[in-house]
Amino acid sequence: MLTGATSQADRALSDLLDAFDRGRLNAPITGTVSAVLANRGAVVRAGDPLLELVGDHRFVAAWIPVGRWYQLEVGQPVTIDAGNGKLPGKISRIGTVASALPREFQKAFTPTERLQLIWIEFDKNVTPPPYFTKVTVS
Repeated sequence: MLTGATSQADRALSDLLDAFDRGRLNAPITGTVSAVLANRGAVVRAGDPLLELVGDHRFVAAWIPVGRWYQLEVGQPVTIDAGNGKLPGKISRIGTVASALPREFQKAFTPTERLQLIWIEFDKNVTPPPYFTKVTVS
């Protein structure tokens, strides 16, 4: 009886490991893990984020003030300054107007101004700066 129960438990464990792909995660994109959000032994529900994954596709997300004298267009060349030299790039997408910047970009004690989100692609022959580097765009 004990042998039968042990073999049944072994099969159940094997089925469980197969159902969860032996603990492996399959990501929808190729990239680098930037943060682990669920610690070992944590209880997570379906849909809870486990980690942050940064894709290999490098770009700059910039918030630009609206109502200024300049106009933005897709394909417009820009210069990206990461503090160690200027890098060429082009505006690849212009997003909607954002009401507030992410907290790390907000200035203390100033009212929130309207900003527009743009995506800037690096030129093909350029080595981009490290992930999450703050840059200046002109």
